[in-house]
Amino acid sequence: MAVAGVFGMELKEVAGKYYFGDGMGSNNALKIDDDGSFNYGLSGCLGTYATSQGKVTLQEGVLHFDPEEKAKEKSHLELEGYEDVIPTVLRVVYWGKRTYLIPPQKMIAFCSSSNQGREPRDGAHGEFYLREDDEHLKVDGKPTVPEGYRKYLLDSPVHSEVIELVSDQEAWINKGSAEGLLIGMELIAFEHPLRFPVVVIEVEQERSRVQCVWKDSKFREGQLVSSRFAGKR
Repeated sequence: MAVAGVFGMELKEVAGKYYFGDGMGSNNALKIDDDGSFNYGLSGCLGTYATSQGKVTLQEGVLHFDPEEKAKEKSHLELEGYEDVIPTVLRVVYWGKRTYLIPPQKMIAFCSSSNQGREPRDGAHGEFYLREDDEHLKVDGKPTVPEGYRKYLLDSPVHSEVIELVSDQEAWINKGSAEGLLIGMELIAFEHPLRFPVVVIEVEQERSRVQCVWKDSKFREGQLVSSRFAGKR
């Protein structure tokens, strides 16, 4: 029996197999059936780390998971915090004919990934649930994120440079709210031949303060910081 959602959306419309991961140490596979059941598995180099199954309902475009069984299959690797990866709530996001499932707390990260050009991806591997084979579907425009998050989808790339160091891991860049930057957006800092992620933590009209995501990254004055990966259109 199909479960109706917002604007007539039914569970059968989003039923299918979904995946996100790197193809190596972390592979998340989620199967949703139109009878309201789901199966989840997390696997990696050492086998299966976590599984879950149960019931799922769709309410106003949001999937709610109610696990009946949750088990951890241990190898010699002790995987701590595995419960955090088992889905509990996922928002349905359409992008053209593609279907993504995004945790609400990662919606800004998904928008940032779109700005950077990492989504829409052209392969199975990525950071967000995508329905199986949807990576082959071309898209236009922007993903249908909830209204409150649409402002995080930039109309055009923002390129800036570091103008003042606060510390090795914090700096001011010369672009701000006038160009559409918002607190929480994830940008990319370039240090040839490397690049590393940074997050916007304070915004003024003409400048923003950014912080390194990785503990071993360091800013320098004049460094390029962009909303777009190099080579991405």
